[in-house]
Amino acid sequence: MGEKAGLRTVLLLGLLVAGSRLASGQTTAAFLSGVVTDHQGGAIPGVGVQLKNLATGAVRTATTDRAGRYNVFDLEPGNYELQAEKPRFKTAVQTPVSLSVAETATYDFQMSVGDVKQIVVVTGVPLLETTESGMTRVVGTHEIQSLPNIGRNFVDFAKLDSTVHLGRENVGGGAFKEPNAGVGVSAAPRLSFGGQSELNTMIQVDGADNVQTFTGLPRATPSQEAVQEFRVLDSTYLAEYGRSLGGFVNIVTRSGTDNPHGSLYYFGINNALDAVPILAQPDTYALRHNQFGATLGGPVKKKKAFYFLSYEGQRRQESNNFAQFLTPSLVTAINNVIGQFSGLRPETLDQVRTANYDQGLAKFDQSLGRAQRLSLRYNFTSTGDDTFPGGGGRDSVMSSAARNVTVRDQALLADETAVLSSHAVNEARVQWARRSFGYAPVTSEPAFEISNLLLLGKTYSDFDFYRESRLQVSDSVLDEFRGHAIKAGVDFNRLIDDSTWDLFFPARIIFPGLNALLTFGPASNSPANGPGKTPPAFISLTTLTDSSLRTSGERRPGFRSLMDCAGTSKPIPLRLPPAMTSAISSRGLAWLTRRVQPRWCARALASSQTGSQAASARSST
Repeated sequence: MGEKAGLRTVLLLGLLVAGSRLASGQTTAAFLSGVVTDHQGGAIPGVGVQLKNLATGAVRTATTDRAGRYNVFDLEPGNYELQAEKPRFKTAVQTPVSLSVAETATYDFQMSVGDVKQIVVVTGVPLLETTESGMTRVVGTHEIQSLPNIGRNFVDFAKLDSTVHLGRENVGGGAFKEPNAGVGVSAAPRLSFGGQSELNTMIQVDGADNVQTFTGLPRATPSQEAVQEFRVLDSTYLAEYGRSLGGFVNIVTRSGTDNPHGSLYYFGINNALDAVPILAQPDTYALRHNQFGATLGGPVKKKKAFYFLSYEGQRRQESNNFAQFLTPSLVTAINNVIGQFSGLRPETLDQVRTANYDQGLAKFDQSLGRAQRLSLRYNFTSTGDDTFPGGGGRDSVMSSAARNVTVRDQALLADETAVLSSHAVNEARVQWARRSFGYAPVTSEPAFEISNLLLLGKTYSDFDFYRESRLQVSDSVLDEFRGHAIKAGVDFNRLIDDSTWDLFFPARIIFPGLNALLTFGPASNSPANGPGKTPPAFISLTTLTDSSLRTSGERRPGFRSLMDCAGTSKPIPLRLPPAMTSAISSRGLAWLTRRVQPRWCARALASSQTGSQAASARSST
C-alpha cells in the first residue's frame, strides 16, 4: 500500500508580553540584563556596558538607562568578559560570564567612585535566572564530553533530568510505529517527559525544528562531538516553544573560534573481550562495534568568519536475539515444515545484523559588523542497518521476518540575526530538510503466525518506506519597552509526505497453536478443522515455483486467513514475487497493488467481491 499525503502548511503567529526584565526569547541565543548602582544603591545612568566573547572576540555593547538598567540581546552561548565603565567611577569587570543556550541571566554591578583607569575585577560570581519560572536543565560541553555514554548519542543525557525517561510508544507494534533501529546518532531519540508519549516531545537544533510528522519521532541529531550544549525544558516554557504537549530540547551545535582546534576519536567494543549476555546464544553471539570520527574548527578571518567541520562513522555487527523458547530443535522442526514448499527460506538462530552509518556536519559563521550575524549549516546522515528484526507486535519473530533499514537524513539551515536598536533584535531562519526511511523486508514470503507467540515470513504490520520533506521559514522580533519585553513572530512549515506500505501481502496465515504449524503440509486440511474434515469454504495460495502450497481454513477463530473474507471456494490469486509465481487464477479478491488506499483495503477485507468487481477496484486504484 502506498500513500502520498498532500501539502500540509502550519502557520504559527505568536505574541509574547513578558514581565519586567523578561526578554528571553531568541530560540537559541542568550539574553543578559542587570542594574548598575553606586555604593548607596542609587541607579547610575549612562554607564557603558561591554561584553566580549572570549572564543571569537566578538564585542557587544549597551548603555544603562535612567533607571540604571542595561539589556544585551542576541548573545551566542559561551564565555564572556563583562565590563562596565563611566567617568569618575572605577571600571568594573566580571570574568568569565558563562551564558548557556536560551538563557535569560541577570548580573547587577555596584560601581565605586574613583579613577576610570582603576579596574575592579570580580571572578566566580554565578549569574542569576530570576525571570525563569519553568523547570529547566542545561547539559553543557563538559558533561557531554566527559560522561560515559554507550552508543554516544548525546540526547541520552537529557535523561539526567528526573522527569525524562525512555519512551515506549512503539511497544506492541502497529501501524506507523518506527522501529528502534540504529545505534548512536542513527537512533531516533525517544524522550518521554512526565510519562507523556515521546511523540509529544519537540527537539530543535540551532533554532530549527528537528522532528518529522510521519511517525512523530525526531530526525537524526548531530554527533556528540559536534554539539556545544543543550537545554531541557519540562514545563511553563514560552509560547514559541509550545508546538508540543510534552517537553522541549533545545540544541546548539559547535562553531569555529579564533583558535584552530580539532579532535580524533575512536570507540570500540568486541565480544572477544566481553562476557556473553545471559539472554544470548553462547554459540552464535557476536558484537563488534567500531565508532570513529574527527572534528576541525577555526577562523576563516579572525574575529569575523569561522568554520566548523565534523564527521562520524560507525561499523557495527551484532547477533539478533530470539525468544528463549526457540530452541535449535524447534527451529529444525519448523524448517522441516516450510521445507516442503519450494522457495521458502529456512529459519536460523545464527543471524547477524549490522548498524552502519556515516554522518557529516559543516557550519559557517560570519559576523556582519556588530549589528548582524549570519550562520549557515548543512548536515547529513546515511544509515544502513541490515537484517534488523521486524516488528512482530506481541509475537516473537524469526529470522525470515528481518528487514533492511536505509535512512537518508539531511538539513540545510540559514540563520540571520540583526540588532535593530539598543532595545530591539530580529531573528530569521530558513530550513530545508528531508528524511527518508526505507524498511524493506528480506523476504516476500507469506506470514505464518501463531497469535501472540510466533511470526515467520514477511511482517505485515511494518510500513515499507516513508519520506518527508520540510520547508520552514520563521521570523521573530523582540523589543524591550519600559522594562517589558514584547516578542512577535511567525513560523511557516510546508511538509510533503510520501509512503509505501504493502500491508498483508503476499498473505497472512494464522494458526491456532504450535502443533497446528508443525503438522502443516501441502494440500492438507487445516489441523484446526480436525482430521478428515473438509471446510465449507477454503482458500488456495498458488503457486510457489514448481510446488503447490494449498492451505484450507474454515472461517472461525481457530484458523483464519486474511483473504477468507472472499467467501468463495475458488482460488484467490495473490501478488507474489515473480520468482515465486508460475500460475495464478484470475478470480476472487485479487491483485492488490502497492498504491491501494487504506480505506479501500478496509472495505475490501470486510466484503465479498467477484472477479469483475475486484478488477474494477484495481482500475480505480
